[in-house]
Amino acid sequence: REQFINAFYNHLMHMYAEAVLDFDLANLEVLPFRGDATKKRTTVKTIVVLDDGTRVPVNYGMVKRETGWLMFDVTIEGISYVRNFKAEVNVEIQAEGLDGVIRRLEGHSG
Repeated sequence: REQFINAFYNHLMHMYAEAVLDFDLANLEVLPFRGDATKKRTTVKTIVVLDDGTRVPVNYGMVKRETGWLMFDVTIEGISYVRNFKAEVNVEIQAEGLDGVIRRLEGHSG
């Protein structure tokens, strides 16, 4: 279990790091906050403008911790990255076993 958690964490960090390095803040529009700022969970809604002018909704699931706000999910055009990844991994575990999934995650995060 611990090996899977580490492989999953490293895979996510690698994927997010690549996206952040390729990202241009000039293409991001943060929408006005419409939630309840006193709640422990909220969604930050944004629009990413692609090079061809296409506007893509990208929302960030946030949770408040003692250290501040942390992102726990990204939803792009209504598709949750975490839910989608979890569904993929569940199918892969059934087909190849947990060890196979760990090997794949470790291979993609290095």
